[in-house]
Order: sequence, then structure tokens, then C-alpha cells
Amino acid sequence: IIFWLAGLVLIWSPNILDSIGDELGVGRGIDVVLYISIIMLFYIIINQNNKIRKLEKDLTKVVRAVAKHESE
Repeated sequence: IIFWLAGLVLIWSPNILDSIGDELGVGRGIDVVLYISIIMLFYIIINQNNKIRKLEKDLTKVVRAVAKHESE
């Protein structure tokens, strides 16, 4: 919700992005949005990768437990 509200505010007054861009040393405000989007995508990809690794480890534990139980 916060993301959408921030988007609405920036649509209504795009000068905010330009001033943020100037403060960060970026030429245009839309470049700030692009850079933040790329950073967020990398965070999401890394986070999802970590979750997948954890699920793979959990699945391996379950499969080993089932195999051990069935071998007895």
C-alpha cells in the first residue's frame, strides 16, 4: 500500500523525483525510479533464491527420513 501511495504522490508532483535525483547526483528523477527498481528486483531475486534453497534442504531431510523409515 505504501508503494502505491508513494507512486500516486510522485505522479501528482513529479518535481519531487527531480529534486531527489539532484540530491543523489542523478540527472533525472525517472533514473532514480529505475535504479530503485533494479535494486528491489535484485533483493527479491536473492530472497526467493534463499527460500528455494531452504525448501530444498527441508525436502532433502524429509526424503531421507522417509527412506530411512521405509528401509527399517
